[in-house]
Amino acid sequence: MTKSSDLREKFRAKFGGEPRIYRAPGRVNLIGEYTDFNDGFVMPAAIGRYCWVAAEPRADRKLAIYSENVSATYEWDFGRAILCAPVRGAIIRLEWRRR
Repeated sequence: MTKSSDLREKFRAKFGGEPRIYRAPGRVNLIGEYTDFNDGFVMPAAIGRYCWVAAEPRADRKLAIYSENVSATYEWDFGRAILCAPVRGAIIRLEWRRR
């Protein structure tokens, strides 16, 4: 079984539904940290580790996140949560794409 199909099955067992699967490579900076934000020089490189995400839209304005690393589920209600501007922007964008 591949990592994506394994993740899909775990999502179905935990949340139900049919998720979309996303994968992003890990990254290391070979020259310094955070200098890329300050017009400095860095040499980022992707590494052989990945962050895997299975996601499915919900109609109740809640976000549920489960981490296999800590075996815990976290849930936020966006109708009541106070969020910083970047998080609010991401939520608005996701809601817009769902229409």
